[in-house]
Amino acid sequence: MASRGSASVLEVRALLEYDRALFDAYVRRIRRLPTTITHRDLGIAHDSMIATLTHILNVRESWLLYIVPRRQREIDALWQDPGRAPKDWKEFDAYASRVWDGIEARLPTLTMTSRRKPPN
Repeated sequence: MASRGSASVLEVRALLEYDRALFDAYVRRIRRLPTTITHRDLGIAHDSMIATLTHILNVRESWLLYIVPRRQREIDALWQDPGRAPKDWKEFDAYASRVWDGIEARLPTLTMTSRRKPPN
C-alpha cells in the first residue's frame, strides 16, 4: 500500500478488476433466479434486484467515467440517458458492457496525478 493511507495506481487498478470479478459473480447468481423475483419490487432500496445491480453500474459510471476525469458538466445529460435504466437482462447486458468498456478504456489513463486531484 502506498504511504499516507492512499493507494497506488496499480492498487487502484487491481481493486477495480477485483470489483468487476465480484460484480460479475453476483450477477451470474442473480440471473439464475426467475425474472419474477429479479425484476419484482422487493421493498429494498432500489426496488428490484436488477435495479440494484443497475444502481451499482450507475455509480461506477458516474464516478469513474465522469467525476474522476472532471466531466461533471456532462453528468446531468448522462443521468437523463434512458440506457442507464434497463428493464430486462438484454438491456442490462448492453449497459453493463458500456460501463465496463468505459472503465477498461479509462484504466490506462489513470495516473497518480489524476488520482490525487479532487474533482472541481
